[in-house]
Amino acid sequence: MNRKDIVKKAIHFGDPPRMPIFFFNGHEESDIVLVVLEKWHMGEKKDLTEWGFEWNKASEDETDMGVPRTYLLQDWKNFTDFREKIAPDPYAAGRFAELNHLDIGDRYLMGSLYLTGFTTMTLIRGFNEVLVDMHEDPAKVRQLAEVVFGFENEIIKQMPAYGFDCVALFDDWGMQRNMMVSPEMWREQFFPLYKEQCDLAHSLGMDVFFHTCGYVYPIIGDLIAAGVDILNLGQADVNDIARLKKEYRGKVCFSQPINYQTTGISGTKEDFFREAREIIDTFMTEHGGLIPELFDYEKMGWKTDNPKNTEYQVQAFCGESFRLDRNK
Repeated sequence: MNRKDIVKKAIHFGDPPRMPIFFFNGHEESDIVLVVLEKWHMGEKKDLTEWGFEWNKASEDETDMGVPRTYLLQDWKNFTDFREKIAPDPYAAGRFAELNHLDIGDRYLMGSLYLTGFTTMTLIRGFNEVLVDMHEDPAKVRQLAEVVFGFENEIIKQMPAYGFDCVALFDDWGMQRNMMVSPEMWREQFFPLYKEQCDLAHSLGMDVFFHTCGYVYPIIGDLIAAGVDILNLGQADVNDIARLKKEYRGKVCFSQPINYQTTGISGTKEDFFREAREIIDTFMTEHGGLIPELFDYEKMGWKTDNPKNTEYQVQAFCGESFRLDRNK
């Protein structure tokens, strides 16, 4: 059985012979290869996007993505020009060029759109403006969503020809204690869009990976109903671990990291091993359902209290003998 088969069995509760692992940063030991297909950091300074805006960063901190220097759709009167002249071409040359430089082997291939859906809409229109529009003019929100989701869907349609096994979507909906919008509004305005997107991916023989941060417990069941196969909660703990285990263990495959806002930054070795055990006990079933997500904190530019934190995280899931070679 190859590594791709092991990942698929874990996702679909098919009794994998071991727990697969996913190095988000890339590593030869990762059972999953992640390729970013949308162009969010172009140009010499990596501050240009194919959506037509520049990132404005508050500092030289490489971990700061920044905010758009200018929101392209400040006025709905500009919508036609935005849609026809600014919105990017999903069939742009070079979109899949990174594949030429990767040794994928027998691994599971995941195509990431990096920032998607609602998140992209807020980067085009403005966060507050989109929230106001959702209340005051849902029809206009739908118009913008059709551009953003339509662009993503056209990329998804191309992916099977390049051997992709999965579409990865990254769309945040949660704050620390509440969602950004009411679950009812989310279901009315966005559930159909995600359902359509998942249906498309499935019709093309691909799985769907969905990342979302913060408190999103009210819509986890909806994401599963929409067709999400792999759910990546940035902060599982704020969604009540015990409740997640009771309600959703065995209903969707979770790809969970050690909490990179708390333990990953300041935790001890004991903290890492304790949290990894909690993740395994919460989400893993005897038939599969868990793919740990691992990070090289130093490679990502995250400042941790202990330079060994990356190693502790890896060893907590992979075993004490595992050593991360950052040259690979």
